[in-house]
Amino acid sequence: VQHNLMKKLLLLSALLIFAFGFSQVSTTYSVDELDTFPSYKFSDEEYEISFERIVFINNIRKYISHKWRQGTASSIGMSGRFSFNIVYKLNQDGKFFDVKVKSKIADIKKHNVMEKEFQRILKKIPKVKGAIKKNKKVVLVDSFTYKIFVNNKERGRID
Repeated sequence: VQHNLMKKLLLLSALLIFAFGFSQVSTTYSVDELDTFPSYKFSDEEYEISFERIVFINNIRKYISHKWRQGTASSIGMSGRFSFNIVYKLNQDGKFFDVKVKSKIADIKKHNVMEKEFQRILKKIPKVKGAIKKNKKVVLVDSFTYKIFVNNKERGRID
């Protein structure tokens, strides 16, 4: 009985090693490692489309500003100037995922509301052309800063 158990364990471990050895590992790249940075055109108006990081980030900021639900911050009692560091991954198909938001907002519930709004918007961005490394589409990990001014005189300033 013990001999059969050992055989089964050996077979199972061999299968696991085989499965992990040949599974596709999606390597993520930083901005500096790319051959071609992603691009995104905000609208059909005169917005520049370019494979440069600064143009890409500025067009993403425009999209966020356009799709932001007005009153999101003021409805939870925020007032003043806020800076958010958006850390994101962009997959090979140009879709944002694993979006994390860092801020200096002490109230975790307020921070979570803001993070969810950024995540909601970024997941909806259409037609992003992904990053390229050695003529292959790759996963990008990057970050940018987004600043918000909330004018909410009734509720007072909350950081």
